[in-house]
Amino acid sequence: MKHHSEAELLERISGLEKRIQELEFLVNVGPDLFFLKDLQLRYQLSNRANATFFGRNQADILGRTDKELMAEEAALACEECDRQAIREKQMVVSIEAVGDRFCETRRFPVIEKGEIVGVAGIIHDITDRRRTELALRTSQLQLSEAMDLANIVYWEFDSTDNTYTFNDPFYALYGTTAEQEGGYRMAREEYAKRFIHPDDQQLVYQFVKQNTASPGLQSVADLEHRIVRRDGEIRYILVRTRIVKDDSGRVVKRYGANQDITRRKQAEEEKARLEEQLRQGQKMEALGTFAGGIAHDFNNILAAIIGFCELARDKVSETSPARRHLDRVFTAGLRGRDLVRQILTFSRQAGLEKKVLQLGPIVKETVRLLRASIPTTIDIRVKANNGSHFVLADSTQIQQVIMNLCANAAQAMGKSGGAIAIDLGTVGFSSPGEAPDPVLLPGRYVKLSVADTGEGMTSDVAGRIFDPFFTTKSFPEGTGLGLSVAHGIVGNHGGAITVRTEPGRGSIFTVYLPEYVGEKNITSPGRDPDVHHGHERLLFIEDEEPLSQMGGEMLTRLGYTVTCKTSSREALALIRQDPYRFDIVLTDQTMPEMTGLTLATELRTIRPDLPIILCTGFSNEVDAETAKQAGLSAFVMKPLTRAELAKTVREVLDARPASPHKR
Repeated sequence: MKHHSEAELLERISGLEKRIQELEFLVNVGPDLFFLKDLQLRYQLSNRANATFFGRNQADILGRTDKELMAEEAALACEECDRQAIREKQMVVSIEAVGDRFCETRRFPVIEKGEIVGVAGIIHDITDRRRTELALRTSQLQLSEAMDLANIVYWEFDSTDNTYTFNDPFYALYGTTAEQEGGYRMAREEYAKRFIHPDDQQLVYQFVKQNTASPGLQSVADLEHRIVRRDGEIRYILVRTRIVKDDSGRVVKRYGANQDITRRKQAEEEKARLEEQLRQGQKMEALGTFAGGIAHDFNNILAAIIGFCELARDKVSETSPARRHLDRVFTAGLRGRDLVRQILTFSRQAGLEKKVLQLGPIVKETVRLLRASIPTTIDIRVKANNGSHFVLADSTQIQQVIMNLCANAAQAMGKSGGAIAIDLGTVGFSSPGEAPDPVLLPGRYVKLSVADTGEGMTSDVAGRIFDPFFTTKSFPEGTGLGLSVAHGIVGNHGGAITVRTEPGRGSIFTVYLPEYVGEKNITSPGRDPDVHHGHERLLFIEDEEPLSQMGGEMLTRLGYTVTCKTSSREALALIRQDPYRFDIVLTDQTMPEMTGLTLATELRTIRPDLPIILCTGFSNEVDAETAKQAGLSAFVMKPLTRAELAKTVREVLDARPASPHKR
């Protein structure tokens, strides 16, 4: 038997503890509810989302049963599903209605050494999916009704003189009458010329030829094709035809019934659209879950990069080559932060953060980012003046709009290449009638146009170009989301997007955003704004040691007396010992022992007037509104620059009321 040294055992234990922390993080970071029960159906494990569902903390749920946590009827239903999974020794899937939401629960037995020791489950919110499924069922019902209410007409064909004989309902289907068409008989060539859609005439000819040549004395066949009514309206019909032959195989009679299936075809197209929307919705749901999962980790990594880079820059002369290198690292870190925000914005997990922006630099910076992904056969020309064009907007979302419009332009030109012209200007409208879009109110607007030399669009395509999931491109080039997202972002900023296009002459997309005319406090790229300092006592709680070290050193350089803790429980103990030891608390949200929000609640119980700033890389449980309702002084998202951190701390401290216990 191999014996391990004490150091090896400690290393293994440390590794196991780290894995346990990683598993706990994975269980708690997602939006799905997770639980583990023993054979008496008492909770042995509950993730954060499950505890939030019951309105309790995780520790309070352990050891309890569903009867202690929810209404009896619901508890009995849950327990029956739990016992079914244990009894059948396999996964059991159930769907329950919780208020106006629908949840899908997957329960499975927990087996240790061949014996079932409990049951575990994952609960997933499927409300959006159920609503889409309901829309699909409604569409299918409409399809059935369309078929039941179909109008059927009759016709005969005489092969001896190649003429058709029609009845009155036949002519009614085609929007005409026997009198208008010169009687009930019509030559085959004349019928095809008047009523069969030009693009389908060859299809009908091949169908008749193939059907006539089929073996047997009688044959029945169906064909769907388009017709053109007398008024020019295009409809779809189902032709059911029967051919009768004599013993020699000669066709003696051909007759049939036509059925107007236009409504059915429209319903089928709507069903296909809803099914595609369901698939895309599921993709977006998965993207949202993935985005939330990676955002916290990436933002913590970027926080360390940005923070330590700023600390290093303080020690390097501005004329040193190393300073220029660190400036590049700092800029790259900020780009990484913006990228994470774009992912969260796209998955609808980030809100607007409107600031006064100068669009010229943003356009140029976005083009630099795009240049690597757009073929070199496409020339990008930018006409933008840095001295004007101010708007109140979210920089990440505006950059997303520019990227989407340029990517769409590049795809319109394809491999053949061409040119994208980006022009930035201003325009004013004194009345609604002057505006290019009725949603634009009279006033001054910044105008951003993106023109391409691509193939252009027909009016029908241009009319649907901003519809969600509408695309003329094949998979995987197009998802039908780029222009729709851009249209939604611009609308949320009080603006509008217009398109001018025609086949063979390219397209011009124009974005109108309200011009900002207030005070313009713009920070020049690459230069730090004035950094706020202080002398107060600050408690900094961050469970990741590198971030704790970086935050402590950064705040210390700002003049504050800083105490750092990597344990929320240790921080709570400090406040309990001396509630007025610190002037302000800055805490992370996602921590293993106690979340920042829970810690803040405990701290405010001890000292209600204690200023608390909550910081997080990403959290499904808390946002600015939640933090405000909890009585916190401020809520910020990682990563923060030193200037942003200093400004937030200073604003919170300056806003606090005078305390009689101030030291």
